[in-house]
Amino acid sequence: MGDDTYVGEAAHIRGEKPTAARYDASMTDDERDNVRNLIYLCTDHHTIIDKVEADWTTSTLQELKDNHEKHVHQAMEEAFADVAFPELQNAVSWVAKQAPATNGSFDLMELSR
Repeated sequence: MGDDTYVGEAAHIRGEKPTAARYDASMTDDERDNVRNLIYLCTDHHTIIDKVEADWTTSTLQELKDNHEKHVHQAMEEAFADVAFPELQNAVSWVAKQAPATNGSFDLMELSR
């Protein structure tokens, strides 16, 4: 299509390379690229956290990530509190019948623009 829009990027909490913000030489490459060391941000904020490193410490970013994950976890628990097995069975059955996306997308349906 050529008109894809990127709304976010995976950013490293502890930098990926020796010249990167918050680089930790004691980490292995696998640890650096592990989901525990990544935070998903919009492209603008990804740039900001790397350029203004003093304002965006490892502990600050980790706290932001932890708080967001707790908030999402709580929201999901509340949203699914009234979902019973029949509803889950219907949802799983519907998803299983969907054709895989040809573009590698995880979307279940194309969104209208």
